[in-house]
Amino acid sequence: MLRVQADFNGLFGDLLCLSHKDTCLDADGNTVTLQNGMTLTAFDEDSDEKGNPDDLVASGTVEPSPESLRCLGSRWVLRIDENGVRHESDLRMKGWFAVDHLDVERLLTDWRWLCPEGMTLIARNAFADLFLRDQAGKVFQLDVAVGKLTQLADFEAQFIALAKTHEKRQEWFAEPDEQAIASRGLSPNANQCIGFSVPLVFAEGGSADTPYVVDIYDHVGFLGDMHRQISTLPDGTKVRLRVKP
Repeated sequence: MLRVQADFNGLFGDLLCLSHKDTCLDADGNTVTLQNGMTLTAFDEDSDEKGNPDDLVASGTVEPSPESLRCLGSRWVLRIDENGVRHESDLRMKGWFAVDHLDVERLLTDWRWLCPEGMTLIARNAFADLFLRDQAGKVFQLDVAVGKLTQLADFEAQFIALAKTHEKRQEWFAEPDEQAIASRGLSPNANQCIGFSVPLVFAEGGSADTPYVVDIYDHVGFLGDMHRQISTLPDGTKVRLRVKP
């Protein structure tokens, strides 16, 4: 969706003043001509309590300003949708925990050598790492990049509280990396993730020009099978990848 710059001081209920003329600027500084009925996302630079960038965002539909705002100079407004005004970090958090549509049994099919017990999926990050709750309530991270299962919390509420902190958003959800890759136009949908043409477990993996969007089931399954095959090899062992057509 188109992103345009806006001053959120011009917020009047569910209306956000976009411009006092017929144009505004997009995220790259390009001029956008506003038209009735356009759908877009407006943003305004902001930061969290520690000074980290965390823009305010709101999505909705463009319409001519009502008379009450036109007399103040406003020409176009955004009628904000039911999601309201939020910080961008809140949107990412919501996406990480929106996993009810994913089939955890299918995701873990090729990881049963590492995750033999029944697990419930409670979150995921953009790179397909899975956050899983076992039958005892403990929360684990399945790091699909390195093939490691690590306990993060003794219970789900503890995990959620920690996940809201800036430190854990970086450590567990790789938020800065997700933002950097999104700035390159790579934004996976709910059934996709970010993969790398050379898996990160290998020394050559993860270089700046190798990320791509991939189906999450295909990606998690491929990495599970690969890690199973190399799990008994000493660190530093040279391997050759052969992908069957």
